[in-house]
Amino acid sequence: MTERREDPAVMPVDTAKYPRPSKHFTIATANRIWEASRDASRNPGVAGIDGVSATQFSQNLQNNLRILSRSVIAGSFRFKNLRPFFPPKKNGGHRVICVPTVADRLVQRMIVESLTTNDRFRLVNDASYGFIRGRSVRDAVAKAIATRTNYEWVLKTDIESYFDRISRDELADKIKRKLGQHSLVPLLLQAIRCEVRTKSHRDRDKLAASGVVHGQGLRQGMPLSPLLSNLVLGNFDRKVQKAGFRFLRYADDLIVFGASKSEVEAAFGLIVSELEKLGHTVPEPGEKSKTQYVCPQKPVEFLGVDIFFKGEANSYVCRIPKNVKLQILTDISEEYAYANIVKRFGDLGALARSLSGVPAAYRNAYSHADDWPAFEPQLRKECSRAFLGVYEAIFGKQAISGLEAKARAFLGIKDIQFD
Repeated sequence: MTERREDPAVMPVDTAKYPRPSKHFTIATANRIWEASRDASRNPGVAGIDGVSATQFSQNLQNNLRILSRSVIAGSFRFKNLRPFFPPKKNGGHRVICVPTVADRLVQRMIVESLTTNDRFRLVNDASYGFIRGRSVRDAVAKAIATRTNYEWVLKTDIESYFDRISRDELADKIKRKLGQHSLVPLLLQAIRCEVRTKSHRDRDKLAASGVVHGQGLRQGMPLSPLLSNLVLGNFDRKVQKAGFRFLRYADDLIVFGASKSEVEAAFGLIVSELEKLGHTVPEPGEKSKTQYVCPQKPVEFLGVDIFFKGEANSYVCRIPKNVKLQILTDISEEYAYANIVKRFGDLGALARSLSGVPAAYRNAYSHADDWPAFEPQLRKECSRAFLGVYEAIFGKQAISGLEAKARAFLGIKDIQFD
């Protein structure tokens, strides 16, 4: 497999006492996982620290897959360290997304496939919905709506800096206890030690400010991280359920439903106690805290939607929060502004393909929301406005405003009113 330069790699785990993972890394499996991945789509993930893009990898795909498969089975494969990205948070500061190389994330996806097919970690329960095969965000929201119909008091909270505070040693012990001498154990133990490679003091300062500490935590951005994060909280889920609380978890987001405020307060006490044993915390309740007690018929945000009581329907439904809708429209306007697209897209056709996929992407995320039918036309209109802005920047406003209706329709801007 061709790489541009040598890069740091995670040190190997002793593989002598483990069998070879031959059945998990066949060429047929590699091809199937690759074709199902984002990297095989029109919008692939970015390159890792080796500089090899998904497009470059795919140009010699079969040879790359053979080399990758052989190295994993032989025990010579090494995960490389991670490339950091720092998308800004809406409330200030930065998130950290740690990106593996194209080859490494394919290997991790194959491991995830092997471990989730038969629930090898035994993580499936009634509470956990995040990164569980056959479950989705939409399923979690539907369960939350159904539960709140009968239990209207809500506790909403999340685990503070969850991924960054996971103990690698404790996670390694859990992996060994769950899988024993399984052939994937050496790869898992190697993956959890992946670190971020920074190129500047500025990047190192951003990592530190975001709570990323060398040697601690599970890096977000690796395909394996969500699955392994569920392993950390498996016993926690069972204890909260065993106590009788109606509880849902999606990664580090927690929501509990009860018949009274005292019931959800009791749930909060148990959650604090059990998480403390694992070295994790949740915020104390407060007006501006992420921990909230929500009374009946008051909206509660969960997984990007508001669960609220719709009086005319006499039932709970979900809707897209107003600030989220505004942000979506703003993002389209800014992302597809002419000054930005020239660098991102090679030609108008590429721009058109990207913009045409925007409504479908948001439909997948929000079509279950009660207000989606009203929001979708706004979304499509904003995409048309983006086209209009590009045409005006190239040809001038006067030329575009003078076009006949058929010409405007052909250009995808027929519904836009000209100023």
